[in-house]
Amino acid sequence: MDEPALESIKERLSIPPRPQADALQRIGSVRPFSACECFGRVEFDTPVTVECTYLDASDKGTAMAIAARIKANYLARMDDLIAAGTGLPMKQHSQRTSINMHGETTYRQYNLASRPEFIEWRTSCVAILDQVVPPTSLLRKTLNGLHGLKSDPSQVEYLIGFLRSVRKELEAGSLDSLALQIEAEVISDYLEQASAALAGNRDEPNYIAAAVIAGASLERCLRTVCGALSPPEPTSTDKGAPLGMSSLIDTLKKRGAFNELQAKELRAWAALRNAAAHGNFAEFNRQQVETMVSGVVRFVTENSR
Repeated sequence: MDEPALESIKERLSIPPRPQADALQRIGSVRPFSACECFGRVEFDTPVTVECTYLDASDKGTAMAIAARIKANYLARMDDLIAAGTGLPMKQHSQRTSINMHGETTYRQYNLASRPEFIEWRTSCVAILDQVVPPTSLLRKTLNGLHGLKSDPSQVEYLIGFLRSVRKELEAGSLDSLALQIEAEVISDYLEQASAALAGNRDEPNYIAAAVIAGASLERCLRTVCGALSPPEPTSTDKGAPLGMSSLIDTLKKRGAFNELQAKELRAWAALRNAAAHGNFAEFNRQQVETMVSGVVRFVTENSR
């Protein structure tokens, strides 16, 4: 967001200076948000006020960060799939192998996992692994070959072993990018702040602050997605000016990061953020902001890997 717009927000919301001793300022690779760097006691034109606390990286509160919840959900899902694979029902089959000169037939007995259950389980395994394994990881080669696995017990055991190995690496943090971890934590903190604002007194316009914070979180996530593409997508013009949210959304849609339906949803959230930032409070309501915050959380969840 450009400086005039930022100053307009600060003037309208009477935002006091941000405390200098902020741990986020000391993370060299992380640029703090502009439009919502701080919220103290936010004053509006009406006699109603909104109480928001300063967001400090050294004090995340008691709520688990969204990034940690994302990983916990993946780990839990992988545990479920490991258990499901171990418990796949096996059916005994027989195959004729030979007939001797006396007309006696010899059969080979073998087991196979029940086909419908196996296909469903294998599909779920591939889907979750595709979310967890980074695009540049050497594990991708193994992952891409899982579609061809058969229902033979040895291949079921192979996939279970692969799931366990990936789960162990995910839990240890070996599959994460350090930069993306930091970025996810920063965005998580701000989305926690937006949720906290919405959880306040429903008779007060605290949803306005939540809209600004969630919008800034979304913009930062869009820039992160641009940087994660191969090759990376520029987030500023040739002259160095940062691209606006609409330009970022259009660019990412062209690169196939999401479809037109999601792009339309993102543009609506960008418009809501702009209305909140420029004081056009009559253009939106609390329910729209609540939908926006939950949607931004979902978008960040899907793009924080």
